[in-house]
Amino acid sequence: MVTFINHNKKEANAKIRWSTSSIYHDNEWIHRSKEELVSNKENSKPRLGLDFVATRDIRPGEEVYIDYGDAWEQAWERHVQEWRSPLEAYISARDLNVENPPIIVKTIPEERLLGPYPKNVYLGCFYDFSTAKDEHSGEQTRQMFDDFVNASAISDLEVEVWDTLAYTWIETPRTYSIRQNLHECQVLVRDERKRNASTTSSAQHLYKVLVIHVNGNDERLVKLVPRESIVFLDRPYTSEEHLPNAFRHEIGIPDEIFPTSWND
Repeated sequence: MVTFINHNKKEANAKIRWSTSSIYHDNEWIHRSKEELVSNKENSKPRLGLDFVATRDIRPGEEVYIDYGDAWEQAWERHVQEWRSPLEAYISARDLNVENPPIIVKTIPEERLLGPYPKNVYLGCFYDFSTAKDEHSGEQTRQMFDDFVNASAISDLEVEVWDTLAYTWIETPRTYSIRQNLHECQVLVRDERKRNASTTSSAQHLYKVLVIHVNGNDERLVKLVPRESIVFLDRPYTSEEHLPNAFRHEIGIPDEIFPTSWND
């Protein structure tokens, strides 16, 4: 919840204080000197915690604000005045994922023909590797994928062969677990037949993909993959908060809560 508490100096309805309830806070530490805090071996496990507490009754649906401090506010105002639009167009994975109707995912041949996705994003697929026994070796899967990527044209017969060897996508109760079953993937073929022939929605497309296990120890060709199980992901350190012109500044903690013995 803390990440949703924004700054508003005038309308702040909460504040920061030393914790009175956290199991991670030991109030005795407040009475230690700076020298004791940095020299004691206990400090390998800090025992200071903070609470965010309301300063008045907060109505249901009302936004929670604290005062980030004058230094933060001045830095923000300076950032707003000096900010300039980046020279290169930028679109995040989040922007691509909220398109409605959903974007028709490009296959590898289409990326070669129409241009790849922005270099800061890649495709991820929700797939539960435990839904089928691994009958094909990783080397065989990789060879099939490499043949596809390097071919100038793919025959219907080859597609049928891959369809025979590919695993069928199956939804399980844990399929959409981000931690366990979200893996990098590459789209090979889009099935224009769709799950529901009566609709023109791009959300109904089915895909054949190469799924690369998040741990890097398995690869599978998977067929009948629904569009909703394919998402765009930000590459590491390319999301909006890592852009060169993004705003960064620490949130201030009120000086008055610190013991006078800690002041310089």
